[in-house]
Amino acid sequence: AVVSTQSTGWPLDKDTVTISSFFKERYQVVYPGLVITENSEETQYYSKTPEAMDIKVEHSVHSRELQITGTQRTMRGTLVSSNGTVIKRFTSTERADRLSLDEIIYASGMGGLDALSDSPNGNNKAFRRKGCVLIVTLFYANVFGSVFGTSPLEYTYTVERVPYTPHRVEEVVP
Repeated sequence: AVVSTQSTGWPLDKDTVTISSFFKERYQVVYPGLVITENSEETQYYSKTPEAMDIKVEHSVHSRELQITGTQRTMRGTLVSSNGTVIKRFTSTERADRLSLDEIIYASGMGGLDALSDSPNGNNKAFRRKGCVLIVTLFYANVFGSVFGTSPLEYTYTVERVPYTPHRVEEVVP
């Protein structure tokens, strides 16, 4: 079987989270001794409401030079949209930051998974079908205020969609 998905369920590297929204399974017949294959069956389906998925993030910052250390458990933070509007606030009483995929998509300004993809081979299909790449960046602030004890460390999540970039992974299952 050949599984073609917009994304797969395992991280591509340690700093990557991948969420599937569309799957295509293609079964092929392989003829022994020949280099040809024949498609015998194809099934396509969407995952149910990936936007509702929560991603838990634990992070920390440390600097020997400035003699500061902090985790999200001791800091205040925000998730901001592409225009700077605060979408969500995080307090130091929470264990891990919880971000829903819907909040991350909203912060990117892309308009949702059902918006039309701008990828060169988008063919009037939605991001839900063609996939996309979102980059979430974490900025730390008040570093010097924290060193002098005048204010705690703070952090901000920002999200950027890489334009014209679909996301697709193919896996061959023997």
